[in-house]
Amino acid sequence: MHGGDDPAPAVFQAVIVDSNSSRIARYRDAADRRKVYVRSTGQHEEKLAEIYGPLSEATNSVLQSFDVTSLDTVRDVLSQLADVSRTFIGSEKPPPES
Repeated sequence: MHGGDDPAPAVFQAVIVDSNSSRIARYRDAADRRKVYVRSTGQHEEKLAEIYGPLSEATNSVLQSFDVTSLDTVRDVLSQLADVSRTFIGSEKPPPES
């Protein structure tokens, strides 16, 4: 990463904000007090389950309608598309002009 591209300050700020709102807890490593760990307090999991539960159930229903061979094919296509995307992003070429 180059200079201003470092997301660390934004991540640290988000951790501070979240820990102040009781959604996450920060604690230090007993052996190395410089290390700080972050974990969920569990307060938002119920709300997330309420929000995403119906989506999860609908997704599972769709996936269960396919046989294993079909799902393997979809997995392979998505994997190859992800590889293409990683290669494209890694090339840092500017997008073509229109």
